[in-house]
Amino acid sequence: MVVVVGHDLTAHGDDALLAALGLAAADPGLSIGVMHVLSQLDLERTGELSNDDKRRVGVERAFPTVWRRIEDVASAHGVDTDGLDLDVQIRVAAVHLARSQEVIADHLLEIAAAHGAKRLVLGRHGRPACVAEHVLARTMRLEPPAGAPAATIQVALPASSRAR
Repeated sequence: MVVVVGHDLTAHGDDALLAALGLAAADPGLSIGVMHVLSQLDLERTGELSNDDKRRVGVERAFPTVWRRIEDVASAHGVDTDGLDLDVQIRVAAVHLARSQEVIADHLLEIAAAHGAKRLVLGRHGRPACVAEHVLARTMRLEPPAGAPAATIQVALPASSRAR
């Protein structure tokens, strides 16, 4: 079984990761896919001129950053990740900020469907039109995993999205 975690390199993303690590501790066969989406602002911060170079450099920089964050969160909470099936995927949402939250949600749901995930874990429900709101509109909310931080959101993905 697979659970996908949306991680935005904030404390809320850490909460989602911690919830997924708790799920994996309760179900040793669980695979965790951690997904981080680079925004247009992230791409601009690379200092590159061409769009292709911005994407390439952004993704190259993001992988070690996300892995380091996973290690830091696990270490801080005494979670042993040895033997866990963990995967990191980086996507790009090179769109205007007004649309980025919807595009990030689309990427999360697409990755979850591609891996046959039954659940998706997010750090919290933020402002209106946030990633969580877009995800919740297309999924069914579940109780947060046992021991997960209070604001953590866990959703069940529709069977039709897993049948790919």
